[in-house]
Amino acid sequence: MLVGAAGCSSSSGQEALDFKVTWSFEAGDCAANAVETVWVTWGRSGQAPTDARLDCTSADALLGEFSAEPASYAVSVAGLDAAKVERFVGGATLDVGARGTFGRPVDIALRPKPAQLTVNWNGCPRDVVLPYFVAILDTPSTTDQGAAKLTEAQASCAANTVSFGAVPPGRFVVDLATRALTPDVQARKPITLVAGEQFTVEFDL
Repeated sequence: MLVGAAGCSSSSGQEALDFKVTWSFEAGDCAANAVETVWVTWGRSGQAPTDARLDCTSADALLGEFSAEPASYAVSVAGLDAAKVERFVGGATLDVGARGTFGRPVDIALRPKPAQLTVNWNGCPRDVVLPYFVAILDTPSTTDQGAAKLTEAQASCAANTVSFGAVPPGRFVVDLATRALTPDVQARKPITLVAGEQFTVEFDL
């Protein structure tokens, strides 16, 4: 577990309270998760946030301070790889009183950032009037007929596209079907989604 901490005297004369943040991964450390930089953003509700970029392995960094005046704060942490792509994210909101967090750090659990997926298709048959159903199946095999659906969306055949805004990383199958006897259109493609990236699947029907 890694810690960033700050503490100094506030300009109002009140003793400022230490602001500490810890971050950790569900499994492994910074190196194991290929995270080099941690981007911490924090601030009081209704005010412009402050941010800092820190080495993921940093054990001590000056971030700011809590005021002794009770307030609500938001803290977010993003883990960036060597290419500065966000791979992990986490955050918390907290109400800080006159004693802040009593010296205890704000613990942020970093989880893989969801991927974004767009599914496109062409060759819409003239006689298709029912919508296309596009599902992400929780399986790496295109022949697995009993796979559970991770999520599903539908759109008219003429729309030629549907988007999924937040999909967890992993190996899945994209299933496109009319669910009609005539015409019976169905196609599948495997896909590997990586945390924090955008992907597109193209169906040529």
